[in-house]
Amino acid sequence: MITSYEDGQAINLNSPQIDWTFLDADDADVQAAYQVQASSNGWETVEVDSGELAGASGSYTLNGLADGDWSIRVRAMDNRGAWSEWAYRSLSINMVPPTLNVVLDQETLWPANNKLVKVTATIETDVELSQVELLSITPSVAVDRHESMVQEADFGTLDTEFLLPAKKAKGKEPLVYTITYRAIDQAGNVTEASDTVTVPHDQSGEKIS
Repeated sequence: MITSYEDGQAINLNSPQIDWTFLDADDADVQAAYQVQASSNGWETVEVDSGELAGASGSYTLNGLADGDWSIRVRAMDNRGAWSEWAYRSLSINMVPPTLNVVLDQETLWPANNKLVKVTATIETDVELSQVELLSITPSVAVDRHESMVQEADFGTLDTEFLLPAKKAKGKEPLVYTITYRAIDQAGNVTEASDTVTVPHDQSGEKIS
């Protein structure tokens, strides 16, 4: 019986370790040999074959499997020379991280009057079933109490609306908030993406029309 992974599980490993347990109706029988095979075309061909290996090992690593859907099977031989039926497991291998794009509806918060401004993020990802979450909102320079002033930001969820304080930094530099999201696909691949919104120190550089 194969014990590693769920049948049909998506993973981000090209060299998965296949584990199994040896079961026999006669408790006196033990595993004496085993064989592991893998196919990516429904067993039209066997692309990986361990061959018949002697020993009681309950683990074998399939090295260098390409991305895609794989069928894997394991059989074991007892000390009397009798082979078991094949035990099967299907895996979907994906090593490509999802794409993630973050666009905020605000580029600048002005005037810097310490009021809260609603900011909305638009999230785009190429993997429909990716889990996307708001990871962090980070200021570029020190701001008094910015953590408590940021409101309605539900980190760890797909929160796309929150309130940011239009507050100046302590020095003469503009304050830049970096808003970061993270996408995780079904195989466990991770991508992070950010966009920024700026609170200028002043608007002295702008021309008056």
